[in-house]
Amino acid sequence: MRDLRDASSIMVASLQIGTAATYYARDYYHGGEKQISATWFARDGQFGLTHGGAVDIERFAQLHAGLDEQGRWLLTTGGRKVEGVDFTFSPSKSVSLVYALTTDATLRQAVLDAHLTGVHRALEILEEEGTYARRGRDGLRRQHVGLTGALFTHDTARPAPHLDGSIFSDPQVHTHSVLFNLAIRDDGTIGCIDTRLGQIKTCLGSIQAAHAAYELRKLGFSIQEIGKHGTFEVGFDPEVRKFFSSRRSQIEDELAESGQYSASAPAVAAAAALSTRRSKQREDDTDRFTLWQSKAIELGLVPGHCVENLRMAPNLDRGGRDETFEAALAKIPELLTEHEATFSRIDVIRAVATAHVGTAADPAHLMQRVDQLIASGQIVEIRQDQLGEPVYSTPEMIRLEREVIDLARGLANRSWHGPDLAKLKDKSSAAGLSSDQFAAVSTLAEGRALSLLEGKAGTAKTFSLKPLVVQLKEDGHRVIAAAASWRTAEMLAGELQVEARAIDSWLAIARTGGRFLDPNTVLIVDEVGLLGARATHAILKEASRDAATRESTPAGLITGQAKLVLSGDSSQLKPIAASAGIELVRLATEGAMLQKIVRQRDPKMRRAVEHLAYRRVDAAFKILEAQNCIVETEGQKPTIQTAVDRWFAARQERPDKDHLLIARSNATVRGLNAEIRKRLRATGQLQGRDILVAASSASGDPYVLRLAVGDRIRFGRRVDLNGHRIINGTCAKIEHIEQDGRDHATVTARLGRQRIAFSTRAVADEHGHARLSHDYATTVYQAQGLTAESCTAVIDPRYERNSLYVAASRARGPLSLVVDIAELDAQVKAARPRETRQTGVAPRERRALLLKLLSRESIKTSTIDPQELAAVASDRDRQHRKKRELSHEL
Repeated sequence: MRDLRDASSIMVASLQIGTAATYYARDYYHGGEKQISATWFARDGQFGLTHGGAVDIERFAQLHAGLDEQGRWLLTTGGRKVEGVDFTFSPSKSVSLVYALTTDATLRQAVLDAHLTGVHRALEILEEEGTYARRGRDGLRRQHVGLTGALFTHDTARPAPHLDGSIFSDPQVHTHSVLFNLAIRDDGTIGCIDTRLGQIKTCLGSIQAAHAAYELRKLGFSIQEIGKHGTFEVGFDPEVRKFFSSRRSQIEDELAESGQYSASAPAVAAAAALSTRRSKQREDDTDRFTLWQSKAIELGLVPGHCVENLRMAPNLDRGGRDETFEAALAKIPELLTEHEATFSRIDVIRAVATAHVGTAADPAHLMQRVDQLIASGQIVEIRQDQLGEPVYSTPEMIRLEREVIDLARGLANRSWHGPDLAKLKDKSSAAGLSSDQFAAVSTLAEGRALSLLEGKAGTAKTFSLKPLVVQLKEDGHRVIAAAASWRTAEMLAGELQVEARAIDSWLAIARTGGRFLDPNTVLIVDEVGLLGARATHAILKEASRDAATRESTPAGLITGQAKLVLSGDSSQLKPIAASAGIELVRLATEGAMLQKIVRQRDPKMRRAVEHLAYRRVDAAFKILEAQNCIVETEGQKPTIQTAVDRWFAARQERPDKDHLLIARSNATVRGLNAEIRKRLRATGQLQGRDILVAASSASGDPYVLRLAVGDRIRFGRRVDLNGHRIINGTCAKIEHIEQDGRDHATVTARLGRQRIAFSTRAVADEHGHARLSHDYATTVYQAQGLTAESCTAVIDPRYERNSLYVAASRARGPLSLVVDIAELDAQVKAARPRETRQTGVAPRERRALLLKLLSRESIKTSTIDPQELAAVASDRDRQHRKKRELSHEL
């Protein structure tokens, strides 16, 4: 069975802010008989250094500390210690294996040169595009400065145990680019550098990959398995790559204990790396290349020959157009606005660099192509940010957002024949609606073709719609519903007793020339806060297709206008797609509001949820602490176990109710599911051996799914299985399972009262990975819109206010927020000066960091000017206050 957590698939570039000179100053890291010499990166010759010259380790330590050769502070802004930034560039494992297993010294050097060419070009572009020194009040005035640092290139990982029982260092070419946090400004003064490190990291990785891939192509290697941001392989069986990745596997094994993977849990990965660390210095004098090649022979490879088998005739096409690259370049504007409406120049550079990987296009012209793309009109500057950096979007995105506003405004101004209000009032009273709920429903029933219902989590938005739906049906309207997910759509179908589908399903009808809206239809769209601009635009366009339609039907002439009711909460999670559709609709029309939270039985818990809805995280946290909702654990494994303990206890106390177990990431969800399955296995609820299936998460990440008889599974895509309609979110219980080839299984499962038999191949994505998961824990995103008796959530540093709000608002009853304090402590220490990082963390420090993280706000960018958005929001507030004052006077 192939391990989808391939240990060789690592980041092209990683970032460490804050470095220690002594780490690089050891003999192992500087020259030595068997190591690669360290060199200066100093293109401007700052501080008297020679670009490309050998590093003098004493001078390195001085500059790293911010001192001149006489030991005086270099910074003119004050005598504080300066730490460096380490961008570590690491090619894929197959590139390191080519370097290690070739018997041709010239080829080995050429492979190393290909890697270093990419490193140098990435740093050069960083210097040209993103290195500044701040000046003036609040540092808002920036001036371009040069970059200075040292490059330490190594070709081994730390020793680690291997599958054959031996312990040795794997081949792993990588370069530590240690950049000093100081630069000489135009006036000769020296200040700290300023660069957007987090944003630039992936861009640097893509640039390095583009250049390295191009040079390797010239050497005859085929660029394969191209991934996000330009990661790639050049060959070797995955099992060979895994054998020579034991250091990585050692870390992954420790992370797997809690279901974590380092790509999604960097802080945990760092802790695991420290706990598994061994000295790089070998205890014997065995030549490392001899050792690696002897291990390759044991695996059935022939050193030298196995590398030459990967080389083809030189395959670099010279001259002419590379159609593959041109096609990738043409897709960049669309890709850049897939998840955000705006982007930066760094984003453009990253995308263009990634487009180069695997093609014959020479990345030496990368920056010219960036400028050409920006000048082409496919990308436009819409404004500048606080630091004067350009903010870009595309004409298509600008048009799309403006059209959403125009379409919404047009519908809001169209007349619609609404229901009988007197009868609606009677039905609302009989259903038990409060005065606020009836007021909101009355607004929705007004004679406009578009209505917006906004309500905080737990304000009973769907419940409030029930009398309206009943009255509309009595008046002869056809009422249908839609939601971002099939699971929420099915919930709507059950609660409102209407036909409901996922939005994509309704829109698919329109794309094939059909119609799902007519003048007699009312469409209710729930959780509209999860819709991006494109989906919102499509829905509004369908509702706007006919104004005051007159349509002949077998039943007679129908006149009228379709009605659209959008329901959601902009304070909860934001769309995955670009732009927040609900924010654009709010610019066009004022919505009905539901603000009184009724879901939680305990008034104090309702108050806590209300605080979160209005961004008062500190106040909410105090209530949650007082209610014993915050559960502290230490370490990932205890955190997972404690969360599962709480979930099982809640299920045992109220077995007739629904209970949610929530995490922020798919990886943590898998960790929770693994712990649950371990307990189900121990109690005999899972039977037979585990069958391994190649699966993928909702975000497309591949992983190994373990299934057995008794497992509850959730389908992640819509498909027809032998006449049974399966949708995203459909759940079933496995009654029989057998292996079907290497990566799949044949399954018989109970689906309600029905039994279905299928192969996991039938629910696979385009990569052959089954879109299946366990139906135990769930992500916060999947939980939005759901209500349960209890909720247990694993809280980690990836949470922000929006996701905490969703997690904390799901339960009518008990809520448990399980927090790993070890992970928080690691972040507290990392933010301290290096000399105090070994000091223990006080509870107040930990709490302050957690509140800071949880107070962050998830924001979707927009092409609409922020001042315009703020002005509309302010106007809405004024109108709301005026209405409340009038209501109070009456």
